[in-house]
Amino acid sequence: MIGQSDIRGTRRTMRIASGPRRSWGFLLLDLIPELVCGSLLFVGIGLALAWHPSESNQSPADPQESAAAPADTDGATQDPIYDLALMGDGRAAFCTVDRRMWTTDLNHPAAASSSSRFQQVMRVAASSQTGRVAVGMQDGTVMIQADRASEPVRLGQHQGFVASMAMDAAGATVASSAADMKVRVFDVERIKEVEVIDCGKAICRSLALTDDGRTLVFALEEKILVWDCQSHTRQATLESSKSAGDLCSLAISSDNRYVAAGRFEGSVEMWDLKTGELVWVDAVREGPCLAIEFSTDGRSLFNGTISGRLVERDARTGERGYVLQAHAGALRGIRMIDPSTFLTFGYDGQIRRWNAETGTEVVAH
Repeated sequence: MIGQSDIRGTRRTMRIASGPRRSWGFLLLDLIPELVCGSLLFVGIGLALAWHPSESNQSPADPQESAAAPADTDGATQDPIYDLALMGDGRAAFCTVDRRMWTTDLNHPAAASSSSRFQQVMRVAASSQTGRVAVGMQDGTVMIQADRASEPVRLGQHQGFVASMAMDAAGATVASSAADMKVRVFDVERIKEVEVIDCGKAICRSLALTDDGRTLVFALEEKILVWDCQSHTRQATLESSKSAGDLCSLAISSDNRYVAAGRFEGSVEMWDLKTGELVWVDAVREGPCLAIEFSTDGRSLFNGTISGRLVERDARTGERGYVLQAHAGALRGIRMIDPSTFLTFGYDGQIRRWNAETGTEVVAH
């Protein structure tokens, strides 16, 4: 159960062959959080130096030391937002490019509370059903917090910064990827690492779990790998001559039937997980598609670009609906709050709420 900090049991390690890196584009993506933090060159250089302090050689964070830190401090943040997860009960956890973690009431997102329990946060995932929050750190540590009143415990350790995280709906399974070019899967109830997938020479930049935690999809360069978390085997590799460019973002439909993907050059595509077929591709090149999400009913698909634009489309055909300028900077993520409402967050430091049907902004009261 949650509360033990050791990792027990035998873990499975799988290796996936991968060719040499072909694109330098993701190096620019890694630098974006630094570049948007300041307008002066010297500030940007200073932040860039702070971004890469021997990432793979830092020691794991100590949960007890974090717990002894000062109490949370209240205040709004305008720092670029890097990742966000819905915790349920109208609350969200998010991290900013200065590696701080925040929690907020979505009805009053400007009044965010900075958490001192976690340091050097890179990624965050949560279960809106249970309120569990998983955190990935710059030194590769993966932590889990059972609820707001509990102290965080250590799930496991990567050798390098955490690049992507996902959690199933019940908060029972966590998957993470990192600069050590591995994907790790954790059993939250037993505080145990159950699988390590060796990605060869590629960093997995995005991954997603089905709601039941049985299937994991993750991006390796131009390919989508479909992994069975129960049999610990690869189910399929999704790739097509119609698709080009490294993958930036992934999302799975609520019925676990489809996976949508956004690529570095801007194209968006839809895959059928059951048949392995490419359903459609929108090859319009609008810059990196950093965010992608299905509507609750799976009929609509939303994607966001590095320019801050949001595109709504028919998930079945890819036909575009409304297009709006959602953020002044890069649109980093999209999250469905309920069937009629979703939120977006970005490098302008804003969390904004939208009507899913009309694309009009919903102002919090």
